[in-house]
Amino acid sequence: TSSKNVNLKKIHTLQNRYGVAIGFSDHTEGWTSAVQAVTLGAKVVEKHFTLDKNLPGPDHWFSSDYDEFKELVKQIRLAEKRMGLSELKPTQSEIKLRDKWQLGLVWNKNILAWRKITRKDIAIRKPATGLRPKEIDSIIGSKVTKNCNKGDSVTVTDYTK
Repeated sequence: TSSKNVNLKKIHTLQNRYGVAIGFSDHTEGWTSAVQAVTLGAKVVEKHFTLDKNLPGPDHWFSSDYDEFKELVKQIRLAEKRMGLSELKPTQSEIKLRDKWQLGLVWNKNILAWRKITRKDIAIRKPATGLRPKEIDSIIGSKVTKNCNKGDSVTVTDYTK
């Protein structure tokens, strides 16, 4: 089967229409179509196996030999891991690194208590341990409640409306 004729979108159509587990009978060269089928929801993959792609017969040339079949299984298992969960929340590894890599608000200079905050008083830097950049507009015009040092993260206890 050529790439243009694989038509993997049928997997979703069949799942929606019949509400059952869908398989993929792979008649393509290599393993990429089968892996993609798994990422689209195929629960079973059928792939021809051969000991030698040069054997006579109609299927050997596109069938998987031992090494290719082993790679197919490996790639399917990796694809399953990469699929993750459908819920919209950060992964544990993202949570661990979030503060180190996300941008946050920091004081751009030393600020004395009860001074009105201007845009020039705040910078956006990594790592983020205080407020996020999307909160900057709610801070501008507020008053600082304590002396703040340049480079320190801006926190909710640093200012008042």
